[in-house]
Amino acid sequence: MAEAAAVSAGMQVLKSGSAIIFGNLNTKLKKDKDLRKALARNKEWIRTEMELLSLQVGAGHGLSEEENDRSEAWHVWAHKIRELKYEIEDCIVSYEGRVTCKSDAPWYRRKLHPAMTLSTRTRYAKKMAEFRERVSGLVLQRDAHVQSTAAVNAAPATCQATIYTKPKNIVGICKSKNALLELLDLQAFVEGQQEILEVVHVESEIVEVAEGQPEVVERETEGQKLKVVSVVGFAGLGKTTLVESVFHSYDITRRFPRRAWVAASSHEKTRDLLVDIINQLNLAETIKPNSLQPQDILAEKLNTCLQNGPRYFVVIDDLATEVHEWDAIKSAFPTEGADGRIIVTTRIQSMATRCSSNGGCVHQMQALDMTDSKTLFLKEVFGDTCTSCTPDFETGLKRILKKCEGWPVALLDIAHLVKRSHGTPTGADCRNICAELGSHLDCHQTRDLARTRQVIVDSFRFNISKKDDERLRTCLLYASIYQKFDRTKWKSLLRRLSAEGNSITPTQFEELLAKGENSVARDQIEELFNRCIIHRRDIRQNSRVKSYQIGPVLLEFMICKQACRNFITLIENGQRQPYCGKKDSAVRQLYLSGKTARAVEEDRLSSIRSLTISDHDGEELVDFEKCKMLRVLDVENCKKVEDTDLQKICKLLYLNYLNLRGTNVKTLPSKAAKLHYLQILDMRETSANIELPMEVLILGQLVHLFGRFKLPPELSKVGTGHTLVKLLERESKLKTFAGFVLDGCNGFQHIMSAITTLRKVKFWSRSTQGNKLVQCLVPSLQKRFTEDSALDSLSIDFGNDSIDFLDSLQGPCALESIKLHGKLTRLPDFFLKGGFLVRELQLSKTGLSCEDLSDLQQLDLLLYLKLDEDSLVFVDGTFTFQSDGFKSLKGLCFETPKLPKIEVMEGAMPVLESLQLFSQNIQGLDVSAVKCLHHLKEVTLRSSIDAQTMRFWEDEAKKHKNRPTIVVAQSQNT
Repeated sequence: MAEAAAVSAGMQVLKSGSAIIFGNLNTKLKKDKDLRKALARNKEWIRTEMELLSLQVGAGHGLSEEENDRSEAWHVWAHKIRELKYEIEDCIVSYEGRVTCKSDAPWYRRKLHPAMTLSTRTRYAKKMAEFRERVSGLVLQRDAHVQSTAAVNAAPATCQATIYTKPKNIVGICKSKNALLELLDLQAFVEGQQEILEVVHVESEIVEVAEGQPEVVERETEGQKLKVVSVVGFAGLGKTTLVESVFHSYDITRRFPRRAWVAASSHEKTRDLLVDIINQLNLAETIKPNSLQPQDILAEKLNTCLQNGPRYFVVIDDLATEVHEWDAIKSAFPTEGADGRIIVTTRIQSMATRCSSNGGCVHQMQALDMTDSKTLFLKEVFGDTCTSCTPDFETGLKRILKKCEGWPVALLDIAHLVKRSHGTPTGADCRNICAELGSHLDCHQTRDLARTRQVIVDSFRFNISKKDDERLRTCLLYASIYQKFDRTKWKSLLRRLSAEGNSITPTQFEELLAKGENSVARDQIEELFNRCIIHRRDIRQNSRVKSYQIGPVLLEFMICKQACRNFITLIENGQRQPYCGKKDSAVRQLYLSGKTARAVEEDRLSSIRSLTISDHDGEELVDFEKCKMLRVLDVENCKKVEDTDLQKICKLLYLNYLNLRGTNVKTLPSKAAKLHYLQILDMRETSANIELPMEVLILGQLVHLFGRFKLPPELSKVGTGHTLVKLLERESKLKTFAGFVLDGCNGFQHIMSAITTLRKVKFWSRSTQGNKLVQCLVPSLQKRFTEDSALDSLSIDFGNDSIDFLDSLQGPCALESIKLHGKLTRLPDFFLKGGFLVRELQLSKTGLSCEDLSDLQQLDLLLYLKLDEDSLVFVDGTFTFQSDGFKSLKGLCFETPKLPKIEVMEGAMPVLESLQLFSQNIQGLDVSAVKCLHHLKEVTLRSSIDAQTMRFWEDEAKKHKNRPTIVVAQSQNT
């Protein structure tokens, strides 16, 4: 009985325990199921809420004045928001990478996949629930502690006040003043002389006096028409100072009885600006403006009063508004029947062009040259008492002048800083200021460089929309750090910008391809060019920009800003830069240079998203395998990166940008097929002829592939309908394949026909391979040569072998760019037949004569031509540019040992802007011939050219109508 009772009791306990266990298990399973069901809802809620919060906190780069005016509590809260955003993004990317089933997986694998990933989905569902709680907590913190501390004194984004203080010393302005008067159809003449007054260097302060000034003489014009001249340039270059010198000059005040000066940035509405103009023109009693009159009525009345009335001169300073608002302003001034002049100053290139359309002109404001910069700086530091400097001070001064690059506002601010030094300023003072320039600019608690800092911050107030403004500022930051590492190629920057965002899902990638993967980045860079913040450099091909440049002072400011706020972490020679943020902060974007790259604790590598290593010459490298969330890896010219490192890199599953250019990598392993998010792979200047695995070629998100690859051998063994070819056609999204080496046909025909997305192709062949190769090349090229299926760019390099097979191609040619390297007996037929749409043409080592190449002048649509020839029949010949030749050509480059004799007929190349002469001997070009090129803006000469020839060209450039810039370069690529 006792035993039975014990057994019964045991069974009861077991049943109770089982009920509890299974009950808890059921509860847990139900809870997990509910979590998984809520996963999608939580993701969407978090995404929406974080997007709104991110708009409030911005990117955290400190470039907006509103952000700088925030309280310390707001900055702490904003930092938490940004860090949480990074964590959530990493979690989502990791989740999608783990639970997404491959589209080409077997059917049974797809069926079992939900069950096999159940635990993973449950784990991430819990994380999403936790993230939702954290986001909710931060929203409550904002409402309770942060909202009340918002900046109350921030200027409205729509009204941008002009920062202008009349300078005590004005240097180097006379040349620009005379140019501006000429654009206004007014010329400054010295009495009794019929030549334009021209002062190259002015070393004393300009004083406005009536006596002894050159008289302003008006040109004879047919009828009286409105003349609008725009003065455009970056803030602080002296636009207002220049225009003020014209506005207040004695002869202008005498010849124009009605004058008005209005600051557009001080008027929120166009109507208020028109009322101000009416009052200054003394027309208030006639027009009688009042608050009830609409803008269009005011404009109409002002137009009527000025029609056939007295002369008027109006300056609209710092115009940065919408195009339709300018149209409303211009409608107030009669275009004919009145003698009027309007000068508009603006920082926006498109606005300047719009204002000066219909017969107006644009004056591009230039920085001071080195002589004027030095004069201005010394006068500000020492006054008029300085006649010479000590060698020590001269050395430090050169650093400052190089850093400022003729930017007057920076020169004046730094001069004040030097002047406040204890005792007599020394070279050490100048060097210390240059070394700590970024810190001085970022320090809001002091007045050091206050005007320069304010001008920069105001320039970052783009007034588009808060979201677009943030994108532009972030784009500018990436451009600055990219330039810091001496990488200023515009196309490379675009590719980097397109990849610097988050890893994306296949659906998002398809959407990105539909609108162009770097279209957004391209628009952002173009807008920065338009705002004169980034300068265009090396405008060559198709008149497009090849590289860009940010001024050194602006560059220092941006690097310091983003480093101080942990937007980036910058480490040089193993030492964290002194202006970088807190050491215990998470590292997201890491930039390393110098002798060692192992400068970050290994446990913090997992948070890095972007890693750039430059100028590395040490032994230690970052352990790439630890950087699990890395999206962008750029190790260009890092010779310590070898095949063993690439094996580790191939484990970084979320990489979308990989730059191995100039490294010591010799193979591309098939493991690279695991990089499903990879969009850009650059292996140029590595080992020659790397074999390209088929698995990499069909990566579903790979868009740009650079290097010198051997095509997968399996492609050469299959026919058109083979499974591999169909896979290539279905999976590959390649747009750029530059390039691959031909060894026989080797699958070339499949590359050209199956990858329908291809737009840019480059290939090499270094050995004569006979008719078999030609029979393969011609039909394959023909398919991508015309109409809708045409490539954008084709580059063929056969070395010293013949490329006469191109003569078999049938036009019309719809390509935009063709680059040919190889021997030709004559120009291919399709060059000279109708429908040749090529805009850019480069011919290298063709062996053609000047007479043969002169036929290219018939190409009316050609924008850029480069001739790289070394044959005697070319350099000893005569190239004659006919009067009706090259009607659209804007860029012309010769890269030859010696220039042939060049003759330029009047009317030839009527729109040519850039002439590049990369030849040691350029005596074949008579400088007088250049005078026929009326639109020439830039002449580039080889740096090894002798000094006498250089001085001669500089002197001749000053006599040219456009005063073209003389640029010195080692080659076209430097």
